[in-house]
Amino acid sequence: MSKQPTLSQLDQLAQDYFARITNRMIWESKRPREYGTKDLLSQSEIEIIDRIVHNDGVTVTLVAKQLAITKSAVSQLVSSLEKKKYLKKVASPDHGKKLLLKPLKKAIIASAGLERYSQKLSHHFSGLTRSDFESYIKACQCIESFLDEIYAEDQDSGL
Repeated sequence: MSKQPTLSQLDQLAQDYFARITNRMIWESKRPREYGTKDLLSQSEIEIIDRIVHNDGVTVTLVAKQLAITKSAVSQLVSSLEKKKYLKKVASPDHGKKLLLKPLKKAIIASAGLERYSQKLSHHFSGLTRSDFESYIKACQCIESFLDEIYAEDQDSGL
């Protein structure tokens, strides 16, 4: 009969997994992918495209908030995606100065490509129970809270 790992050992194992997954996700996020439009899109570009497709008429400010990145970064990516014919900016009928982001055909195709990619990931979760998912979400919330703390500390210290 094998001995159960201690809480300290489980904590170390979780930290090891977190480090490995973080490093791999950073590496993967830097590799552009093709999502059905024959263009290579960065992780940031496809995330913005997907937000615009699923939230027609969204603003740069809202996309920045949803993705937890700066409005400046979103604005630069939106300009690039507009040039590539993935979206267009239109004036809000309610507020003339407010620009809404509207998806074009290429954005809809790319978003569908991202959905196919996401389904591949979901396949790896198919054996998990509801309780497993709830634990996973709770762990993700803890990690996000930790990252928010680190960010706040960096802001307070001027970094």
